[in-house]
Amino acid sequence: MKPLHLIPWAVFVCFVLSSCSESAEQTPVIEVIQIQKQNLPLVAMGTVKSIKATPLLVPGQNWSARQLIWMRPEGEFVKAGEIVAKFSATQGKLELAQAQIDLERNAVARVLKEADLGVSQGRIGVDLAQVDAELNIARRYAKADLQVFARNQILDAVQDEKFLGNKRDVLDWRRNQSDGRGQAELAVIDSQRARVTLNANQKKSDLDALDIKAPNDGIFMLSSDWGDEKPKIGATMYAGSDFGSLPDSSTMQVELSVPQIEAQGIVVGAQVKMHPEGRPDQAFVSTISQVDGGAQAKNRRNPVKYVSMKSKIPGAMIVKYRLVSGQRFRANIFSLLPKNAV
Repeated sequence: MKPLHLIPWAVFVCFVLSSCSESAEQTPVIEVIQIQKQNLPLVAMGTVKSIKATPLLVPGQNWSARQLIWMRPEGEFVKAGEIVAKFSATQGKLELAQAQIDLERNAVARVLKEADLGVSQGRIGVDLAQVDAELNIARRYAKADLQVFARNQILDAVQDEKFLGNKRDVLDWRRNQSDGRGQAELAVIDSQRARVTLNANQKKSDLDALDIKAPNDGIFMLSSDWGDEKPKIGATMYAGSDFGSLPDSSTMQVELSVPQIEAQGIVVGAQVKMHPEGRPDQAFVSTISQVDGGAQAKNRRNPVKYVSMKSKIPGAMIVKYRLVSGQRFRANIFSLLPKNAV
């Protein structure tokens, strides 16, 4: 048995412990939540492009077709005046040959028309000469003495004079009409010749312009079409279409593509940390300088729409890391969430 003087102390300890337990269960736990801006990095891929670039177009006129047969390697440095690509225009040669045949046909048609006009004028001239001769005879009889010729002969001569006069007027009208109509037909032939000559000259100039020469020093870069395909040897291209460019290496920027659904919080001025693909040791910090207003699909096979944005590369980084146009970049874009976001 426990001593009786220890019982009050045991009761007191139990009372205190039970009070503490009840107090701990009744005290609520309070967590404080603060609303503040959060920087969430968004990973994006992009390509280095020059802000200032000299465009290179497929040579030729009027959207004429030509085939690429040779070009310099992409990314190679070229000097002004050097050839960067050569084309073949087999179709252009056939069209030029056809235009030259049309010119010869036109020349033959003009000679034939002039000959026909000369024959027509000659026939009318013969008829006029005959009428003039007959008219002179008729006029001689009309002024003759009535006592010398029979009356019926004189009357016939007077009637012949009036008829021959009308006939001569008709022949003069026919001659004028024939001459006017012939000149009009010759003018049409000359107009056709001018059109065919212009076409032949254009085809000839197209055949003379089958090379692309560098207008200035720069790094040769190829352009991609809507399907993200670059020109290849043997491909058929059309005059005036975009072939490539010579970027200015002193001013460069990274063109980034971000899915539309992820680009909601990205604005001009957002911070970007980027580096060449595979070289995280060459990372540097920049900002978004431009955000396109509309989203577009990259190619026909991918329906996802992307928002294009640009970030300038500091000139010191271009020199330090020897960055070139067309180089792939990996970037972390820090977009700001709205103020009411948690």
